[in-house]
Amino acid sequence: MPRLDADIVIGGEGLLAAVSAAALAEEGFAVSWIGGEDPPRWGGPGPIAIAPAGRALLERYRLWPGSPPEGQAVQRMRVWDAGGRISFSAAELAVPELARIVDGVRLFECALAAARARVVAEANRIVAVEPGPDAVRLVLADGRSRLARLLLACDGADSPLRRLIGIPTLERAYGASALSFRVRSRLPHDATAFQRFLPGGPIALLPLADGASQVVWTRPEPVARALNALKPEALARAATEASEECLGALEIEGACRFLPLRMRLAEGFAAERVALLGDAAHQVHPLAGQGANLGLLDLAWLIAVLARARRRGLDLGSRAVLARYAQNRRSAAGLAALAFDGLERLFSSAEGPLVQLRRMGLSLVDRIPPLKRWLAHEAMGWSAWPAELPVSGGGP
Repeated sequence: MPRLDADIVIGGEGLLAAVSAAALAEEGFAVSWIGGEDPPRWGGPGPIAIAPAGRALLERYRLWPGSPPEGQAVQRMRVWDAGGRISFSAAELAVPELARIVDGVRLFECALAAARARVVAEANRIVAVEPGPDAVRLVLADGRSRLARLLLACDGADSPLRRLIGIPTLERAYGASALSFRVRSRLPHDATAFQRFLPGGPIALLPLADGASQVVWTRPEPVARALNALKPEALARAATEASEECLGALEIEGACRFLPLRMRLAEGFAAERVALLGDAAHQVHPLAGQGANLGLLDLAWLIAVLARARRRGLDLGSRAVLARYAQNRRSAAGLAALAFDGLERLFSSAEGPLVQLRRMGLSLVDRIPPLKRWLAHEAMGWSAWPAELPVSGGGP
């Protein structure tokens, strides 16, 4: 057999690719990272809500930026619609925080620096994937090739690698887009995340460390485009009204990002000597802010599966090894995608029976502490955490 260039090749150039490269190298695997830029660039989504489970993974591999930790802790969350409401707090759940809002670009820079210190990285593209009985051969855009036991596709929602290996996807276009922009508010956010459900989609205000908030507002496509065309003052007034002035009058700082929304789920999360991670495997509605966290849980499970295979002397890229990862994560991500899809349908509806149903549901959950704790545990990511990957403090 020809000499391998690496145990694992990471394909992609975003946050999850950098985190995967750095974490797997820290676990002792020989890793090569093939990205598209030198240095890789990532047009990240600005602030990201990182759940405690995701943070545990980043801290385990020394990828959490800053000491003390950067970002804004979310201590409380308030969710409401026309007739019902529910609130969560870290204090009542006896946890340090519900989530932490961090600068996505800063997080990427931290992971990028660690990955470049730990792995062989090169700016190139994979243009062909040729799995074999003992290795996968990767043909690069410059004509060279690489041999590895396993290829990880971390190359985003449109994933050229997923298309190269021929894994189809199930998709649903929501006919809606998310507007994301930073605001200053008359009232302090008090480390609280707010989310109001409206017909057509929710509006969320996430607390930031400097006292500002990040608005993520989902609206039907024509409405979103009309809002995006408004002057900042008019958009701020519309967001103030839509959020029922929960933070008082809002004032926009900086540009507004515009993102069309869809649900996408790969029919399989692994093939011969290839595994899909993050958006390459699943893209979900942003109403729960779980996109990045689902990708980090993918990585946590893959690390647990590969470490177990190495201890047993198994081939890292074999179907038998990858099946455990693929089955667990596709099941979990599929349930999440369907749950978020169902919530989007339920809360965006203005029909009388559904309005009454969600009013009763929110009010009921708010009055049942065990059910609230279960929902919070799910949102913090611990229910999907692999038992084989121990974490320190506050874990499952």
